[in-house]
Amino acid sequence: MTAKLVATLQELAEGRLVPGVGIGWMRSEFKALGLNMHRRASDAEAVLEFLHKAFDNDVVELNEQQFLFRPRPKRPAILIGGAPPHAIERAVKYGDGWLPMQLSPTELKPWVEHYRLKVGEAGNDEPEIVAFTTLPTDDEGGCRDFYHAYQQAGATTLVHSQRYDEAVELMDTMQVLASLTEQAL
Repeated sequence: MTAKLVATLQELAEGRLVPGVGIGWMRSEFKALGLNMHRRASDAEAVLEFLHKAFDNDVVELNEQQFLFRPRPKRPAILIGGAPPHAIERAVKYGDGWLPMQLSPTELKPWVEHYRLKVGEAGNDEPEIVAFTTLPTDDEGGCRDFYHAYQQAGATTLVHSQRYDEAVELMDTMQVLASLTEQAL
């Protein structure tokens, strides 16, 4: 199901889809789905392996059943999220890039060097390194310096992110403001 969804989105996006995937970290999500959190790495790797097979073949086998995998556009670049060293190993084997999260430029730099070395040893193309961090958005000069520090550490792209609870709080605040705006009109 996931592979078909990715293929359809890739087709609709005319080849511009870039999925970022990780093994998960929120215990409550695994509990809600009735999944064993301790199997998340092997489960995620099985899905990634299947994605590669599906995008390489018109007919794919799963659970001893064959099915037609169409549409079959070009496989999108897959970015692998997570903390080193396991996410780096997974990114080298299954991905086209790495999504490190909340590492400072100082923490990131040696891992980027290690990752690029492993990518080269595997004979893979130069990877994307999309760093997720919280930018100091209230300080334009500081934000620019922050960006350059990540660039020097080896990040090819920098994405501003917030913790889940902070994002939910922001959305709640925005809903209240939208409600107040509607009432004022």
